[in-house]
Amino acid sequence: MIRSLTARTRVLAAGAALLLTVGALTGCTGRPGQAADLTFTGLDGARHSIVVSEAEVQGAIKELKSYTALYGQRAPENTEIAAGIFDAPIIEEVGRAHGISVTDDQIVQTFKAQDGFEFREPASISYLRTSFLIRQFQQNSGLFQEVQADYG
Repeated sequence: MIRSLTARTRVLAAGAALLLTVGALTGCTGRPGQAADLTFTGLDGARHSIVVSEAEVQGAIKELKSYTALYGQRAPENTEIAAGIFDAPIIEEVGRAHGISVTDDQIVQTFKAQDGFEFREPASISYLRTSFLIRQFQQNSGLFQEVQADYG
């Protein structure tokens, strides 16, 4: 079922796209050991904070590149991985608002069953969740096309 997105969701999604850009361009917070320290206003109107350490990002990069190398796939760029981790809470909130979600266990079990690879890093799982949800938005709701039309 394709649902029309509310203006508030489109604004939140545009904010996620902006965070992707900002995260990719800045790369650091100016605080040793932190890759991101961001805040956003959620669909519930509350302020939320996203704090991600450099160690979390590096652990995810290492694990995701190990996985892609094992299966001869193109590895995502480091900035793409970092942005997916930073944006996870925002993308998850938009997904929940539209009935789309995936648990950590579902992600781990899917890769384990399909490829025999068990992701262990929480940041890797966050990146994979973001990737899954974005694909679902594109397939089910046209989220990014609406954002492009409204804010592009």
